[in-house]
Amino acid sequence: MAVTTQEKRVTCSIKLNAGTSETGARITKSVSLGTLKAGAFDAQKAYNIAMLLGPLLNYSIYQIENSVTNILSESA
Repeated sequence: MAVTTQEKRVTCSIKLNAGTSETGARITKSVSLGTLKAGAFDAQKAYNIAMLLGPLLNYSIYQIENSVTNILSESA
């Protein structure tokens, strides 16, 4: 049987560079953009929103991440 996937949830978060630790490792902070509509996620728009928020944040943007949660099920 084949397996199908169905998007359940899309999330996006902004990772901020909060400096370095005593050992030289990067310290990051995270700001969530929340759960986004699964079928309507647009990476360019999420990136643009993060860039617009950048000057309002205490730390500089290090990375922007998005995660997708899928439901796996057997198809007949």
